[in-house]
Amino acid sequence: MISASFVNSTYQSGLAVCSHNTALLCTATFTDYTTLASSSLPTGWTSADIGAPGVPGASFYDFDNYTVIGSGSNIGSTADQFQYLSKVVTGSQILTTRLDSVDSTTSASKWGLMFRDSTATGSMMVDLVWLSTGNLAFQWRSATNGTMSSGTSVAGLGVPTPSNPLWLRIVKTGNVYTAFYAQGVANPTAWTQVGTSQTVTFGNSNYLSGLAVSSGANTVTKAAAFSRLTTAANPIGLRITIQATGNNTKYFIADGSANQYVGATSLTNTSALAQFDVVDAGGGLIALRNVGTGNYLSIDSADGYKAKANTAGGIGTSNKFVLTNVVGGGFALFSVSAGRYVRRTGNFLAADTDLAIVPTDVFIWA
Repeated sequence: MISASFVNSTYQSGLAVCSHNTALLCTATFTDYTTLASSSLPTGWTSADIGAPGVPGASFYDFDNYTVIGSGSNIGSTADQFQYLSKVVTGSQILTTRLDSVDSTTSASKWGLMFRDSTATGSMMVDLVWLSTGNLAFQWRSATNGTMSSGTSVAGLGVPTPSNPLWLRIVKTGNVYTAFYAQGVANPTAWTQVGTSQTVTFGNSNYLSGLAVSSGANTVTKAAAFSRLTTAANPIGLRITIQATGNNTKYFIADGSANQYVGATSLTNTSALAQFDVVDAGGGLIALRNVGTGNYLSIDSADGYKAKANTAGGIGTSNKFVLTNVVGGGFALFSVSAGRYVRRTGNFLAADTDLAIVPTDVFIWA
């Protein structure tokens, strides 16, 4: 990154071509050109350099695509230097992104997700970062100005590309952090845990959640392209109601009959049949226990993949779902047993027939 001070407050931005020969004409073809203000970030998100890197960094946003450019010697030891695109959050959170590509690397370059107690250089933090070695590392600093710790890395993932993106997720439940990844898919339908969960107790109830990039060399910057960035409240351990979106804003409700179908048929959310306890099903998965029936939500492949609250006792494969937070708000549920997303069809809920998330797959909870 180059620092320059223009005389005029309004200036020109564009594309330039020069042949370096006054007798010759040269041409070039450009595509996907944009010019963005560095402040053009989604509401609530801010860009900042942590630890005063030698070269200033920046973050940019364009229709769900994020470019984060960072300098800095490292994210590690007792102090960090990097570019941080972050948002202030509180409580338990699920932080997710897709790493689509990275710049050429130095030996200590790092790109990924981070929860952070503050913007201080030695702040407590938890991150999940792809390293220039091709490894994925789960790191944490449990005391201010303390030495960073790192768990078992995942090796051999290769350089993320648009055709082979690397999905990253950190789930914060209270003060416990669990890291996950998935690679090479448009939408994750399964998550692989990285190492073991770690406990880090931040000093601030309002803390930072976002993307981190460090070039690993304090004299240069490195860039990364991210997309599908979401940070949303973690519902595990909560009692919630689930509401359909679109043209049928009704609540999930178990009908209490012998079939125990679950549909989007209730206009209120006060009934116990419309309430669900969100349970950690392990491996980055959740289960939903209906309060009115005491049974778990399941997808029954023998009945047109309709959703039912008919499973008592323990959590089986048919009761496990991948929770995907959707950019712009809401979430989708992927049934592990059916291999499909849960979709609202009229007043019924059933597993759909494809792996794309469409508006009738998107729900909200309260």
